[in-house]
Amino acid sequence: MKKAFLLITALTLFTCSKEEEAPEEVIPDPTTFLEKYNNTAWENSESGRIGFVDDTSRFLWTVPLVGDCSFISDNQTIEADGGIYSISIERNIPSEFVYTIVFSIGENSASYTKVFTESNDVLTETSVRSIIGEQDEPEVITHTLISGSLSSYCQ
Repeated sequence: MKKAFLLITALTLFTCSKEEEAPEEVIPDPTTFLEKYNNTAWENSESGRIGFVDDTSRFLWTVPLVGDCSFISDNQTIEADGGIYSISIERNIPSEFVYTIVFSIGENSASYTKVFTESNDVLTETSVRSIIGEQDEPEVITHTLISGSLSSYCQ
C-alpha cells in the first residue's frame, strides 16, 4: 500500500509540475507598405509632414508647413488649374509604395510617379515627371520619422 501511495504521489507531482504554456501569438508580417506604415508620420524641414494610412480611399496625408492636412486617394480624379488630375496606386509591397498622378489639359498630358522606400527611420521619396515620353531627372526628398502618430497631427 505504501508503494502504491508513493507511486500515485509521484505521478501527481510529475503531471502537476508541467505548466501548460500558452501558445505564442504569431503576428504576421505586413503584406503591404500601407499596412506596415499605417498611421506613421515623417517630417521634412522644407516641405512639412507626410504620413500613410492603410486605406486606399485616403492613403497619403500631407501636413504642409502652412495650411491644413489633406489626403489623396487611389482612383481619385480632381479638376483644377484647367485640367484633370488622376491618381492611382501602382505598387504597394512592404518595401516600396508607388503612385502616379496623371495631369491632362486637352490632348496634352504629363505624369508624376512617386516612389517611397524606408530605411533606418528615413523615408525616401523619389519623384519623376514625364511629359510626352520625356522624363526629367528624379527629384529625391528625404523625410525623418517623427514621434507620434499621423492621427496626432491630422484628425
